[in-house]
Amino acid sequence: MPTVGERIAAREQRNAERRRAVEQENAQRRALEMEDRIRALEAQNAGLVSRVEAMGDVIARQVMAQQVAPSVVNQVGTAIPVPSIPVSRVPTVSDAIRKQNDELHTEGFNLSEKYMTPHNRAARSRIMSYVQGLQRFEISSEALSKMVYNHFDNERAKQRLTPAHADARKTTNRRNGRRHMKCKRRRTAFGRHQAELEPCFSGGEALLQSKYMSDEETDAEYSGEVGKRVVVKKLQWLNEKGKRFFARLDELSPPAPSIGLLRMEGVSNVVLNDDERQQLKKWVVNQ
Repeated sequence: MPTVGERIAAREQRNAERRRAVEQENAQRRALEMEDRIRALEAQNAGLVSRVEAMGDVIARQVMAQQVAPSVVNQVGTAIPVPSIPVSRVPTVSDAIRKQNDELHTEGFNLSEKYMTPHNRAARSRIMSYVQGLQRFEISSEALSKMVYNHFDNERAKQRLTPAHADARKTTNRRNGRRHMKCKRRRTAFGRHQAELEPCFSGGEALLQSKYMSDEETDAEYSGEVGKRVVVKKLQWLNEKGKRFFARLDELSPPAPSIGLLRMEGVSNVVLNDDERQQLKKWVVNQ
């Protein structure tokens, strides 16, 4: 049986071990807090750098605006400014997020880690500071944070895809993109020429949805012979009146020419459900 002295010594030893464990835990917590502060300062510094770059962009645009625009002279001798033609689409918030993450290299998102790890939290702060520092987009911090997370989630999902699945996803995205662009072009044509189209194609706007647009497959997506061509897969359920409606819209707003591609016709296997057939009954082939 241990003596009183031995019990006291054992208790003191246990207390000392508890104190050491608490001290180690506090030290680890302080280290993590210090790391978070350092990363926050780095993110703040990145934001300041981005603001300086944005100010440089503003100054450059002001200088460009002050330059004399090209002009032509009309018949009465008056100079008419020639509007500049944009050569590319306007960058979006998603473009800015992707660009900054790519430029951060190893300081960008680590897709092998979870989103809320210290490294990825710091990357998120840097990206958000960069986008906000550009001062080009009217977007709240909450909405921007969601877009940054969506970028991380999408990139992580891509990384997990097998090469075959990645190719299939890329092909699907291309086809969906073509359908959306075709629908947008036809909707624009209908809006501009509605007064002309309504007498002959009343209710035609019901067809102007992306899911009712025909598919287009290019060489790499077509399972037949390889060649420079695009296969337009016609809708089997669309009647002659619907075909004339789409043809007229394409005349009013022609698609961009497929340079070097031979357009060929294929057959779509898409079918309508009962509700869609009822809604589009005046545009559906009688069976």
